[in-house]
Amino acid sequence: MPPPEDFIGYIRSLAGHGAVYTDQSTLQINGAEAIMMTATTAAPMDGSLGCPATGLDRTEQCFGLQPDYTLRLAAMKVNGKPLLAWARTDNARPDKDFFPTFEAMLKTVGFR
Repeated sequence: MPPPEDFIGYIRSLAGHGAVYTDQSTLQINGAEAIMMTATTAAPMDGSLGCPATGLDRTEQCFGLQPDYTLRLAAMKVNGKPLLAWARTDNARPDKDFFPTFEAMLKTVGFR
């Protein structure tokens, strides 16, 4: 299915299904405002972040929040279309410097 019209609202609505969001802020990325948040979950949320193509098995081929990982999400609209970028760190071996590096990298992104 295509992404919801209010994609950022959809991402936020996952909190009602088990997603836990912390460290929410905004970040300007080449003129687009990204909503930044750190996401965790206690139970698998297979397919909750989307699939690279239609008709895929959401438990095997799609993206979603997982209890083994903490994700730093950047949700935005670019040229009228939703864009979600993320970086993840393994909860068993968290890297406290990884997310600031991800945000620094996002500031270098250019959109056409």
